[in-house]
Amino acid sequence: MKKVNLFYSVCQYIPSLIRQESINFGIVVHCPESEYSEFYRTKNFNRIKHFDDEFDIDYLNMMAESLDYTFSIDRLHEDEFQDASLFNDIRDSSFIDERTKFYANEFRFLPTQHLSTTQEELCQDIEELKQTFLYYDQPKGERISTQEVRKLLSKQYKIVKLNKYISKTTFKDFADEPVFDFCYNDTVIKALSFDYVRGRDLIKQTKILSQDIIDNIEYLKGKMVQIVVDNEVNTNEETIVKSINKFYSISKKYNIDIEVVPLAEYSNMLISNGLK
Repeated sequence: MKKVNLFYSVCQYIPSLIRQESINFGIVVHCPESEYSEFYRTKNFNRIKHFDDEFDIDYLNMMAESLDYTFSIDRLHEDEFQDASLFNDIRDSSFIDERTKFYANEFRFLPTQHLSTTQEELCQDIEELKQTFLYYDQPKGERISTQEVRKLLSKQYKIVKLNKYISKTTFKDFADEPVFDFCYNDTVIKALSFDYVRGRDLIKQTKILSQDIIDNIEYLKGKMVQIVVDNEVNTNEETIVKSINKFYSISKKYNIDIEVVPLAEYSNMLISNGLK
């Protein structure tokens, strides 16, 4: 199968330039060989409303429309007023960079990333990027499993070219299964589905992982335990709060470092900072 290039950049909304806190607003994707580009905006404005005290839906809709106009080539077929010359460089690998370099205040783009794919797998790769960075747009009943979180996490390591520094952990639980999914230096990583809709499953996974951590506490002393989850951690959802508190109570009791971080935030950090 013939290889094609897929470039993407995550758009972040930063309402306060003083606090510098950000939230993913969308993602732009570009395939030069297919002469395709698209801006996918978040549909979950309720999450932005909770994030931004001065939430202005009219302003955000205007910005979403502007970004769509700038990046989405399909608008050429839908909008008779769209300037076709805006996409003269659609086959250039610098297409995204040439547009995102002008955004520096409330809306900023993370460095452009690249992956090699095929025409047959292009749509699936784009969907997986949306799952990773716009996870909260998915209906709660369609959120992803622990296995899918692990798969997306592994793919992000590969995309940002950090997979050569990542290895599989060697110690296992009583069922001879790996306790953690990945490790590097003094950090071990566990992918976990934090879907409170499947509350009983979340409680079960939390109990198993908690016991695995306790059983291997001597090995984990001096290490960082990162639990990468598919949901927000700043939430009032009772099951998620209980799970997070369980992990942090173990951290405090046994004096080990445990961090629970959402997949989208973790992937943003990989792009911006690499492996800490």
